[in-house]
Amino acid sequence: MIANGDCRKRKQISLKTACVLSGLLLLLAAAGLAVHNLLEDHQAGVRSQELLAQVETSQRDLPIEGTNLSSAETISPTEEESTKATAPAGYNVAAILSLPDLGITLPVLKECSDDLLKVSPCVFTGSWEDGPEQLIIARHNYYTHFKDIGELPVGAKITFQTLDGTEYTLSIMEISAIGVDEPEKLEADQWDLTLLTCNFDRTKRILVRCQIV
Repeated sequence: MIANGDCRKRKQISLKTACVLSGLLLLLAAAGLAVHNLLEDHQAGVRSQELLAQVETSQRDLPIEGTNLSSAETISPTEEESTKATAPAGYNVAAILSLPDLGITLPVLKECSDDLLKVSPCVFTGSWEDGPEQLIIARHNYYTHFKDIGELPVGAKITFQTLDGTEYTLSIMEISAIGVDEPEKLEADQWDLTLLTCNFDRTKRILVRCQIV
């Protein structure tokens, strides 16, 4: 009887130990994920600001189309292209987006992929050459990028500047949220510009709808 009792106690202790260890492993995993997300957020902020600095420098200094950051070689611009800013090699920049109320200015990339979204906001769909037209700009919800855009007030102003220096001012008309399984609502109605990101737990898509003023 004593032997059986000792055996049960050992099993209970082993079970408790296993539960504690499992809990510690889960906490470590959660902490590791949090650190990874913070580092990714920080790196995205650094990359986008470096990219923005390159584009802004190109706009100030007699811009030349085709400048390659990895070499000193340049492609001679055509007469029509000579007033356009340079996008760094490997990144095709469409425009510069500014959200003054949040103190955010970011380059917008022409293509959209998961890797590019880790650098800066991307054109998801729509056109921009002659100003934003049914343009959707997507972005991860990094603190360094589209932080708190869902908290912006209706009427807040946003600026969209193409690489030839033309600037458009837009006003926020509506802010809404849709489910991740409701893509048909993304392009509903006619908006000049939509800023698209996700909420904190990525269960919803936040849409900031804007019109040119």
